[in-house]
This record gives sequence, structure tokens and C-alpha cells, in this order.
Amino acid sequence: MIGARKKFPLVVLVVLLMALGYAGWVLSGNAFWENMASGVMTTAIALIVGIPIGLSVDRALQKMEGTGQVAVAARNKVALEAEQQCTQETRELEIEPEDGQQQRDLAESRHEQPMAVNQDEQELGESQQRDLLELLKDELTACRSMLENRIKHPENLHVQPFKSSFWHAAIAAGKMRFIQSTRLLNSLSSVYYQIDTVRRIEEQGYQSAHHAVASLPESATVTEQLWRDARSFDESLSRDLEQALYLIEQELKKIPV
Repeated sequence: MIGARKKFPLVVLVVLLMALGYAGWVLSGNAFWENMASGVMTTAIALIVGIPIGLSVDRALQKMEGTGQVAVAARNKVALEAEQQCTQETRELEIEPEDGQQQRDLAESRHEQPMAVNQDEQELGESQQRDLLELLKDELTACRSMLENRIKHPENLHVQPFKSSFWHAAIAAGKMRFIQSTRLLNSLSSVYYQIDTVRRIEEQGYQSAHHAVASLPESATVTEQLWRDARSFDESLSRDLEQALYLIEQELKKIPV
């Protein structure tokens, strides 16, 4: 196309020269050359008119072809992007279930782990609570047996004191936190307070029986008076012992075996 544009002025020049030649022959009166020049002139005019038209048509066709190529390229690009997007979504759909399942498994494991730990702690707490109540029950049962013997023989000097060593050891070790019932805690505190009080009085009475005997205004020795003071707790101590043992039994029934 560029070569045709460069040759166009040459064609015009040739046509002009031919036109001049034609005019000369017409003026000379030669019929043959007149006809020949007329044909050439017609051809030259056709070329002069046709070449620009042809070039315009060619440019228009090239422009349309270029536009079509751009459109095709654009369509191909859109199709390629759509295909890539579809491929990416397909990969995500293939990967997502696995990742989602892993996340669900991880969440379930994290959820189950605290539940398992809480369950173990609960079972351990229940086991320790059961052991604590059983040992307190054994100690209070022994104290009840000692109290019954004292009630039957109030005049005797009993050497074996009431037992409260486990109660004090459990308090020192912080084991009372396993007892959930405040009513039971109150009952235990009351009964052990009386047990400790009676034991101290009986210890003083036992010590006075092995030392110089002093007489009181009511003609009673110190030992006898201390013993009567200790026996004054028997009724209330017996009642509180039964209440504490009953509450312990009720708490033991609540603990799963």
C-alpha cells in the first residue's frame, strides 16, 4: 500500500504527458493517433479516479480488519480470563472442603479438649469430696461411740479423748473447698467445736486427778467438777453428731458412684 502511494504522482505525470501528446495529435489531424490517444486518455482518467478510490477502499478494509482483530483479541482475552476464573473457583471448591474439614476438626478438638479437662477435674473433685466425707464420717462415728460410752458411765474417768485430728488436717490442707453444702459445713463446725471443748475439759480433769487434789466449796474435787462440766455437753453434742452424720449421708448420695 505504501509503494502504491509513492507511485501515484508518477502515474499522474505520465497521464499529463499523454494528455499533452493527445492534444498534439489532435491538432495534427491524424485519426489513428487521435483514437489511440482517446483510449489512453480514458484509461488514464480511469486510473486517476480509480486509484484513490481503491486506496480508500483498501484503507477501509485494513481498518475494518484491524478493528476485527482487536475485537477478536478482546473476545479471546475475556474468554481466557473467564476460563482462568472458572479454573480458580474450581480449585477453591476442591481445596475448601479439606480446609473447612480441618478447621472444623481443629475447632472440635479445641472444644472437646476443655470439655475433657473439665470432666476430669469434675471427676477428681467428686472423688476427693467422697473421700473427704467418708473420712469425716468415720471420725464422727468414732466420736459418737465414745460419747455413748461416756453417757453410760458418766462417773468414769475416760482416758481416750475425742478424735478431731482429721478435721483439723483437712482444714489445714484446704480440703473444705470440696464440700459444697454450707449447711453441712455449719453442722461440722458446730460439732467439732463442741468436741474440741469437751476434750480440753477432760484433759484438764485427767491432769488434775494426778496432782494435788483441791477441794471446792461444794465438797467436790477439781477433777469431779471438770468432769461434770464436760458431761454437760453430752446432750447437745449427741444431737449435733447425729445431724452432721445425717447431712454427710445426704451429700454422699448426691455424688455419682
